[in-house]
Amino acid sequence: MSIRDVVKIPALWLRAFRRKCQYLINRSLFALHGVRLSGKPGVMDGIIKVRRSRKGSIFIGRGFSCNSGASYNLISPFSSQRCVLRTIGSGRIEIGENVGISNTCIVSADTVVIGNNVMIGGGCRIWDTDFHPLDHKERAASFENPGKSAPVRIMDDAFIGADCIILKGVTVGKRAVVGAGSVLRSDAGDDEVWAGNPAVRIR
Repeated sequence: MSIRDVVKIPALWLRAFRRKCQYLINRSLFALHGVRLSGKPGVMDGIIKVRRSRKGSIFIGRGFSCNSGASYNLISPFSSQRCVLRTIGSGRIEIGENVGISNTCIVSADTVVIGNNVMIGGGCRIWDTDFHPLDHKERAASFENPGKSAPVRIMDDAFIGADCIILKGVTVGKRAVVGAGSVLRSDAGDDEVWAGNPAVRIR
């Protein structure tokens, strides 16, 4: 056994211990915030930010995996963003089985549904709400007004590239691909490829 191999052993032990601690912390946060789990999650590196509103709901299917934090996402090492699961009002987040996300922010004031076997790249943002009204008088009248909201659906086997923004009312079809850095404001059909800002169909 070389010196290099000897040095690797404590590092592997430390990584395994840290991952176990993060897993337990995330499971505790899920329980604290009323997140419903179906089966055992997969690997969860880093700590997830969870905020479930009193009337909201968050459901996560088995095999859920995530990278949360700059240390766990090599494609965006200068990003301090962590995974965020947040509901506003009666918002609902539903994540299917074997879904993988990385430094992804999901906010729901209505409904965000993610199907099975979906991959979501680093730094993506998925929002089903405008957060604030577009009309300046409505914004001035109430800071808490979330504006318009509409359901977002990402169907089975879809792939969302890094740094994408998925806006309210959008459906991403089965096996569809959204290219990195895209802003998707229209539906992407089954097996289609969309990219750009605003995103357009390229295949």
